[in-house]
Formats: sequence, C-alpha cells, structure tokens
Amino acid sequence: MTRLPLILASAAVALSSVTAHAQQGYQWQDYIDLAQNPFESHVSLVYGVPETDDLQFFASCQIGAGGTYASVQIVADTAGLPNGAPVSLSFTDGAGAGTILDGTIIGVNAEFGVTGVELALELEDGLFNLMRVRDVLSYAIPGGQGFEIRTAGVAGPLDSFLTACADPVAGAAPVTGGELPLPASDAHGCEMLGQVLSLNGNQPQQITLANMTDGYRGVLWVDYNGDFVDIGGLNAGESITIDSYVTHPFMITDGPGNCLEVMVTTAGQSTFAITAPGQFFGNE
Repeated sequence: MTRLPLILASAAVALSSVTAHAQQGYQWQDYIDLAQNPFESHVSLVYGVPETDDLQFFASCQIGAGGTYASVQIVADTAGLPNGAPVSLSFTDGAGAGTILDGTIIGVNAEFGVTGVELALELEDGLFNLMRVRDVLSYAIPGGQGFEIRTAGVAGPLDSFLTACADPVAGAAPVTGGELPLPASDAHGCEMLGQVLSLNGNQPQQITLANMTDGYRGVLWVDYNGDFVDIGGLNAGESITIDSYVTHPFMITDGPGNCLEVMVTTAGQSTFAITAPGQFFGNE
C-alpha cells in the first residue's frame, strides 16, 4: 500500500456532551511499507477521509531496543490543559465495558496535527480488543467533553497493522548480503575468519547493520591485516550505519565475543540483517 503522508488534521471540532467527530467519508485504513531494515519500515493505522489530512485517529508502529509498541494520536477535548500535560483517557462502549489509559496532551494551538491525546500502547493492549467488538466507542479526559469514534470496519486494517508492527520485516523484499568469496569449498560463516580481510578502500559503501535477533550483538571490522577493530554493540532491534568500503568484512559476535556470523560489504548493499541465533559455547 502507499504510505500515508505525514500531514495530520487540525482539530477544529464543535463539542457537545458527547461529540461525534465529523465522520462523513471516514474509513479505517492501514498503511504498510516494509523494508529489510526494520527502522526503515513504516506501519500505521488511520481513521479519516482517504487521501486527505482529515482524521480522528492515527497509530504508528514504533520500534526500539525494548520492543515494538503503537503510538496513538486521537482527537480529543484537551480541557484547557497545555501540551505535555499527563492525562487519563477513558474509553467506554456504553454497555459497561471500557478501559482507562495514561497519555499526554498534544497539538494545543498547533496549526497542523492532531489536537488531543497521545498514547503509547503495547500491541496486546485491551483497547484494540475493545475496538474489534464494538461499533462505537465514547472517550474523554477528566473535565473534557466527550467524543465518539466509530470502529465498524476496523478489524481487518487493525489486524494488518498489529501483525506488521509485530514483525516489521516480514514480507519485505529480501536483501542479498553477507555473501563471501569461498577460498575453501567447506568454509562458511565463522570458518571464514583468518581467510578474509579488507582488500582495499577504493569503493565507498555505506551500510546499515540491523540486529534482528533477540539478544546483544557485537560488530567488529576485519581490517587490512586481518585484525579485529571494535565498531560497537547492538541490543535487540537496534541498528548502526557504517561508512565502509566494498570488500570489507565484519564479524558479528555475541556478548562474550564469540563469532556468530561474518559478512562482507558488497557493491550496492545498503543494509544487512543480523539474524544468526546465539549459541552455547560452554561456561564462559
């Protein structure tokens, strides 16, 4: 799908005790653009008028070392509170079910963007389940007038959003990387150490290494003499961009420094996904 332009609606809305946002033409849509480097993936869920900046709800997938979560911006009455003020946003389905979530005020006096509340939600948050089973939800902050959001039709786009956010590289075009010249027919992976080194610095190639495993990984450059130069460490989900050269090898290690895989920078290769799982090397 096409990616949503990052221009959001300003909230100029007439309020009543429970206000239904002007929802003529509103639809639920997911926008998913996956890349081999998860930090270049864009995954969002929107409730608004397609191809416009008129929206009520905007969720974007956020990827970090601690895992993924959904950043949700929703139009709401801010009750005169300033930007950054902590608030509780209450949702109810009118039949006794609901949830209360902690968030912050955003967009006050802004010309563009959502004026309302921003929430940081786990992908398993109960609000998403509530959205699936009810066609209309009411919500408000303490002292603020209420809004309604219509959730009919959200199930498909919501499931696509949560699935893509949970695995932001699934379905992305594969990247050819880490291919090594084979000086011996049985050499592979870390067996290449001692047989590969940086050959020259004639052809610059910037490359981003993304840690797609569930643990810490170290990155070491194999220099022109075959010696190791520490480049840095990556926690799960983190990435590092290196100004390198074609033919330059890198060793990927676990925390104690054991080699797990080796890659060599190739022409046109801008990303490399670190995927080799950890191994047990005995007590260390």
